Amino acid sequence: MELTTQSTRHSAKKLAAFATFGSDQQDQRFLTLFAALRRHGGMLPDDDVRRISFVSQSNFGLGEALIRGDLYALNWRHQRWIPMFQFHMPGLRINATAAEVVAELSPRLHGFELTEWFTSIHPWLNQQSPLDLLEAAPSLVRSAARVDRILLAG
Repeated sequence: MELTTQSTRHSAKKLAAFATFGSDQQDQRFLTLFAALRRHGGMLPDDDVRRISFVSQSNFGLGEALIRGDLYALNWRHQRWIPMFQFHMPGLRINATAAEVVAELSPRLHGFELTEWFTSIHPWLNQQSPLDLLEAAPSLVRSAARVDRILLAG
């Protein structure tokens, strides 16, 4: 867990360097999501996630997981950022519930929109965010995702 904390601090330093450029709407959107994810493992650049997976000696292929749709990333300022709630620690194992929800919503939502869905208060979840209930009530979160996918499809 210490490695994750160090990587989070390192990423926060990278982010602080961009904070002065926060006048762009996309920058503000990213900074808001970065803050919202802080209590759920944060968000790390993909190179930091690769470094953690190498040190933990897991047989984890970040690129393959992104291609398969097991994980998603946000693209911001020419870098991919990975929301860390998508993993169980230690060992960087993919959170199966998060992956199922991402698969449910990813035909309609991507990157920023997916993160906003996970971090926003949801009416079907007793005014809690999906991320707050991901571990405690996974079936409710999956159901909320299914309903939203249907609504988004029109």
